[in-house]
Amino acid sequence: MSLNYRVKEEDIEKLENVRKSLYVRIFESLKNWKSAGVVGQLSKPKLELVLYKDKPYYQRDKQRLYIEFRYKSVRETNITILFRCYVHSNNLYIAVDSYLLGRLQIIIFCMHNFFLLFIFMTLFSLGIPFLILGLIVLIPYANWIWTKIIKALRQGEGFLTSLRQRFHKPISDNSFDVDDKSIILKAIFSLILQATKNAFKENNFAVEGLDEKLDELINNASNQTFNIVAEGGISGAIFGGTSNKVVN
Repeated sequence: MSLNYRVKEEDIEKLENVRKSLYVRIFESLKNWKSAGVVGQLSKPKLELVLYKDKPYYQRDKQRLYIEFRYKSVRETNITILFRCYVHSNNLYIAVDSYLLGRLQIIIFCMHNFFLLFIFMTLFSLGIPFLILGLIVLIPYANWIWTKIIKALRQGEGFLTSLRQRFHKPISDNSFDVDDKSIILKAIFSLILQATKNAFKENNFAVEGLDEKLDELINNASNQTFNIVAEGGISGAIFGGTSNKVVN
């Protein structure tokens, strides 16, 4: 979901306190849920406050604070949930996204790199002129294989996760895995929405229609289905509306 609300002039001074309260309440809510062991057989989830920055624009743009929640299903599907909140002038922006990542295609990754190495060694054995001509093809090929992996590593991902982001299997449509993902996504989304309502109430922050919208989203997350778009391996899941879809 993504929500943007413009507040009255007399409430502008509340925005930063509301933002801080949102981060604190949501982080504590997810931390308590995680500590309660309700994730069952899933691997230990990871909950962090993360500062992201866009390096090409770091001098002109501020860092962005995210609450990042990661875990892995029994069938090795990686799930990442991201929450962030920003204040722009007299606007409050709130967003929650979830991303799914399938298992690593080890054989495909090894085949590409073995082929790359084999061609390089063959051209090297034929002599420098052949090697120079071969590099015209090999460099773009190596770039196609490794650029995204190196980018993920530079962004702080682990080596195996970086490989997985570049060479991943389709997300499992096994009904057990779909249920595992949906149950926890719904639970976490409801926790975030309820913590958001509490943060607004704590700061006496009222925007026309906002409370009703949050109640609607909470009800949708609990009682309605949502589609997990599995095209492309990493995909966004949008809650609370049947017509919303994100495909990376």
